Amino acid sequence: MSVSDDFYNNLLANSADAKRLISLERLKTACDALEKQPKASEYTVADIGRYCERQWGGPKSQSIRNAPNVLKKYVELRITEHTEKLGPQPNQPSIGKRQLNMADPAIAQQQFQLALAEIHQLKAEVARLKADVQNYAPLTPDQLVSLAKSGAGEPYQAAVRAAAPAEVVTAICTLFDKQRLRGCELILDANGYLVNEVTGNELLPADAVLALKRFAEEVKRISQGTLTESNSG
Repeated sequence: MSVSDDFYNNLLANSADAKRLISLERLKTACDALEKQPKASEYTVADIGRYCERQWGGPKSQSIRNAPNVLKKYVELRITEHTEKLGPQPNQPSIGKRQLNMADPAIAQQQFQLALAEIHQLKAEVARLKADVQNYAPLTPDQLVSLAKSGAGEPYQAAVRAAAPAEVVTAICTLFDKQRLRGCELILDANGYLVNEVTGNELLPADAVLALKRFAEEVKRISQGTLTESNSG
């Protein structure tokens, strides 16, 4: 029996918190499911939180972290055991992925702080883009896209164009450039979430990522259509 199994069984036998026991059972099911997937690889607390949220509505990642001696500890034990089972992985560093200099703790700390600063800058850029879209349009990006695709007429297409100048669209496209994201330790995971590759923390949910992408694509499409009409005239 593994360490995580001992820990799990001990909690089941000695805990009187029914809600926490339900959460623990869900975490076990989530860990089992991720480890049984084809080409199973390492996973994080954030991955487990997202799985539980999709399946049962929780516990979410933050709830797991808020119980460091129970829920988080169990997931971390499972992750450690799973990583050991996987064995050494081929050394295939991603484009732009940086390694901490673990030989010098001071330098490693500086590198980590620099990475955090870059992440904070990217978060600020996301907030600025959201504010720009809201300032230019009284409708949400999804609403604008739906109106434009419905064939409601030129006034709505003009609203879409006015909602995001070319520089805003360019900024959104740049924001989701995979190489730039990797350079900031960010990735779009398999479920479409924009997350930190190191900590697993979520920056944008999948629906927000999709809305921004669709909005940029629709503005570009309408703008290109306008250019085509002007040239043909």
